[in-house]
Amino acid sequence: MDSKGKCINFYSATPGSNNVAVNDDEIEVKPAPLPEPRPLAGEERELLEFLLSGPVDSPELRAQAEMAMVWAVCSCGCASINLRVADDAPRATLTGPEVLPNGAAEISATGMNEDGEEMDVTLHVWSPNEGYYVRKGGAVLAEIEVWPTLAIGDSTYGYKKPPAISALRFSTHKWMI
Repeated sequence: MDSKGKCINFYSATPGSNNVAVNDDEIEVKPAPLPEPRPLAGEERELLEFLLSGPVDSPELRAQAEMAMVWAVCSCGCASINLRVADDAPRATLTGPEVLPNGAAEISATGMNEDGEEMDVTLHVWSPNEGYYVRKGGAVLAEIEVWPTLAIGDSTYGYKKPPAISALRFSTHKWMI
């Protein structure tokens, strides 16, 4: 899901199904809340731990990750998940190149999945009480987004398996250069 709530990965709502509406080559998506928050699945936890092991050193984010729960999945069926952390979990302040111009932060990695597709995996971090501005403190884990770097035509429909941890390399975005 991009910052405007448009899914750029063109996935179906359930792996193997095709039950989402396509409009102007984009799929309108939003977080699909789960009936009850759940713990991260093994692959989700591995992705989160990998992303937090990289260039952003935040003991607070790692502490949040220990007890983070999945409260929603992407309505398009991709591997993206929305995270919730406990109210009493420590909050982070981020000031490095991971901070976006809009005040939120991203930690990203790219790698090939087992089908030979290049995929991006991004951890979104924001501060809900500060208008997303993580430089002011209060930053929390918000979402792990998984999508193919090239979304072209019908080849992008359906669930795409994230890359193995061993295939991921941390990314540098243009605003970080």
